[in-house]
Amino acid sequence: LGGYGFKKISSQRYPDNRLAVFGVGNSPVWVTTETTAGGAWSGWASLGGPAFSLVKSAMYSDKRLAVAAVGDGTAVWINAQTAYNGSWGGWGSLGGSGFWNIDLVHRPDDRMVVFAVGYSRVWVNEQVLANGNWSGWTSLNGGPNFTNVRAVLRPDGTFVLFANGIGSSVWVNAQISYEGSWSGWSDLGGSGFTHIDPTLFP
Repeated sequence: LGGYGFKKISSQRYPDNRLAVFGVGNSPVWVTTETTAGGAWSGWASLGGPAFSLVKSAMYSDKRLAVAAVGDGTAVWINAQTAYNGSWGGWGSLGGSGFWNIDLVHRPDDRMVVFAVGYSRVWVNEQVLANGNWSGWTSLNGGPNFTNVRAVLRPDGTFVLFANGIGSSVWVNAQISYEGSWSGWSDLGGSGFTHIDPTLFP
């Protein structure tokens, strides 16, 4: 697909089976999409922004792409298309500092949710309304010194989070009810893990 200097990528699949890929490497976010499913690619286009080191993507129900990005130890930024296959609205900061790792999840009610690791804890920030303002950062206290977090959205609208530190075991934290309280962090054991990638069975 060309390009150079990429260190992290994130991908999305359109309902028509076309793919979109985002990439960063201490640089702005770049994107390329398939013009037809399994066909040619559009070529890399820059979305601008500061020197990001990590990007995560998601898709609204109207097929607009959205991305969250972060630089090492900095605030989280968000950007989304203004229309399907359209231009991008531009980067807006969600604030915070000390963030190193993020995950972006789309709710069925068209709200985006960002989970982030900062100062060794997992934090959450979500849109109050679809395409609306954000709630602000809330810490999910407990657990060891985390460096990595990934989220899974269950069909009932509750989240399950998996997190780990460098070379540590994997920990899990689940919402007890929709937009409700959390169970608290539980150790799943194991050791030596640096990254995780959970999935939800159909």
